[in-house]
Amino acid sequence: MKPSINCGHQVTRLASGYVTTNTNDPIPSAWAKPLSCNNIVRPTTSSPARNPDACRMRSAPDASGRPAVRVTLRSISRSHMSFTTQPAPRMTKLPTRNSATSQTLPPASKIDHRPGMNSSQPPIGRSSRARCTYGTKLGGNRPTQPVVEISVWGVMSVTVLAAMHPSNPDHLPRLFVTDDLVIGTPISLPAAQTHYLTRVMRRGVGDGVRLFNGRDGEMLGRLTDVARNAALCLPDSQLRAQDPEPDLWLAFAPLKREATELVVEKATELGVSRLIPVLTARCNSQRINPERWRAIATEAAEQSERLSLPSIAEPVKLPALLASWPADRPLIAAIERSAASPIAAPAGPAGLLIGPEGGFAPDELEFMRRHPFVIAASLGPRILRAETAAIVGLALLQARNGG
Repeated sequence: MKPSINCGHQVTRLASGYVTTNTNDPIPSAWAKPLSCNNIVRPTTSSPARNPDACRMRSAPDASGRPAVRVTLRSISRSHMSFTTQPAPRMTKLPTRNSATSQTLPPASKIDHRPGMNSSQPPIGRSSRARCTYGTKLGGNRPTQPVVEISVWGVMSVTVLAAMHPSNPDHLPRLFVTDDLVIGTPISLPAAQTHYLTRVMRRGVGDGVRLFNGRDGEMLGRLTDVARNAALCLPDSQLRAQDPEPDLWLAFAPLKREATELVVEKATELGVSRLIPVLTARCNSQRINPERWRAIATEAAEQSERLSLPSIAEPVKLPALLASWPADRPLIAAIERSAASPIAAPAGPAGLLIGPEGGFAPDELEFMRRHPFVIAASLGPRILRAETAAIVGLALLQARNGG
């Protein structure tokens, strides 16, 4: 109890955390001191009476029936929001019929459980307003549901370790070299391949490298010396012998740069042994870059694990190509919008002729019919792009010949 003030206001501080006053006497703002509300017990009775002059604070009657004002520091600073004073208890056991309904559960902060940093479930005992707006500043990190730690190492360890074992060379880098591969004779790698091994693949002295040159098969080598722009590799053993490959030539009209490079790459992967650029009446480009084609073919051979690189011929016009073509090598010409039979793979050496984007000119078609080794073929009822036709034709020929 506080003593009476000269102005006649009577202020009462109750144990429940309320401050009571007379109904018609407002409380001066200086006397509305913050009180602890952690142990507030709401009265059993309710009344719609309000005190409009009490700083917009909620009022409720006390035990004697007089209105009371609930004054807290949080209610003064955020009087327009709802009150949040204490986290709600967490129920760990559902109530039964014979259990006491007035049983008090411990607060959520007293329950021992692991915090879940990656859990998407909202923290227990926090309202959505406090969690979203003031959760980090006022509440801090609150415990959530436990997180189950799942590890895939037990499933993948055997497979990964088996693939990375030194006895398995499939994961080693693969390089094409021009030198002869002899066991015990070191070879020098150029600056580009040294940069690839040391900077890109992070290889050093003692690491393994697979080597091939198109003549001596595939060798397993070890890096013996690494410098800035050069490296030495010593062949240790032979992994594969040089087996004969399908003798398939591809003669095609050069396309735009991206499409032409795609044809060179996919033709190398499909096992073509010779690339012949053919200049036709409707050709898009009359110039080629042999060095660029050779670099693309080298990367494709290293990736596809073939043991040789296709040779790149000089550009030639279609009449000159047909005049110099071997008579014992069938030349399958893919011609669209014709009644030709589907493509068939002949036994032995063969060649595939792909025209430009606009197709062969009528006089070119007439000139090809004069040569008996030219076989007209169809790739289906649909009109394919030139680069797609080259890939489809090579795939059909190699599939039937086992290549």
